[in-house]
Amino acid sequence: MGKYIKEGAFPLVMVEWIDAKGCCDEWTALEHITRGADKMLCQSFGLLLKKDKDVVIILPHVTAIHHVTDTGKSEIKLQGCGDMTIPTIAVKRIRKLRF
Repeated sequence: MGKYIKEGAFPLVMVEWIDAKGCCDEWTALEHITRGADKMLCQSFGLLLKKDKDVVIILPHVTAIHHVTDTGKSEIKLQGCGDMTIPTIAVKRIRKLRF
């Protein structure tokens, strides 16, 4: 996986999940709103940081920075960007990916 992330610590996954769709931006007849009503099946990819009864959190971007503490000690700190928190109830499937 990399120099700073232990292999297998965060599996690479694809999460299939259902999202809300819609939000009219103007006054619309109700029959027009319900005619196009549908859910959206989404696919998101990233490192699986958390999975529990409430949420699934994935992260597509990770970096390691060198950090110097107040005592002068040098440490490696992992940082992430682009995290996605998906309610577990919306998740249809999680599939581990190989790379």
